[in-house]
Amino acid sequence: KEALSWGCALSDLSVTVEGAQARSARDVSQMTMQLQALENVLAEERSEQAAARQRLERRLGELARRHTEQQAELEEAQTGARLLEADVDNVRSAIRAQEQEVAELRRKAR
Repeated sequence: KEALSWGCALSDLSVTVEGAQARSARDVSQMTMQLQALENVLAEERSEQAAARQRLERRLGELARRHTEQQAELEEAQTGARLLEADVDNVRSAIRAQEQEVAELRRKAR
């Protein structure tokens, strides 16, 4: 009777161990598949981020080049504006001098 009881207990324990091993194997398989899926997603995201970074670096280079060009154009325009202002001042001085001459000639003509 005791041997039968031990036999039943051993049989139950074997079934329990086999069930636990089967569940563990199934869990490991599922987790391995999930890990592979996550690694694929991560690799895809890294690839997308690398491509986005390259696009942003190209855009930054383009913007830096345009900034440099526009800065040079601005400096050229400012130089032109200063020259025009000097020309305007010279013309105004010439007009004042001519107006003074005209006024002087009118005084002499009277």
